[in-house]
Amino acid sequence: MRFTKTQIAYALLLVCAAARLLLQMAAMPPYAGLDEVYHVARLAFVRAEHRNPTTSEPSIAPYLMRSIAAAHDAEDTAMPAMGEAGERWPAIVVRGNVTNDRPLVSADLKPYVLKNYEAQQTSLY
Repeated sequence: MRFTKTQIAYALLLVCAAARLLLQMAAMPPYAGLDEVYHVARLAFVRAEHRNPTTSEPSIAPYLMRSIAAAHDAEDTAMPAMGEAGERWPAIVVRGNVTNDRPLVSADLKPYVLKNYEAQQTSLY
């Protein structure tokens, strides 16, 4: 069976992609690239303000900032952000403070407290 140049090129591309994926999985520690709280903050801003945030304005709501802080402070009662907690996530799960059923109030939503680096992304929403 003879392969065409196109088939060989696709096979090489597949091998390169698989090698890159395996390298990424081997080299990157768990939780290293998770930034879901920043994506949620961007979506919350777009939903509330009906526009995209700029890179120079605060656009993270206070309740999301508390989640980021809770991932670093064991005593905080806010729901912790997993991506920020990193390797400490198993300890947070064991202590039982993973969910928070308190309804959001207006002070949880504004004023925005921190610039969000996700504002540099183009909007797909």
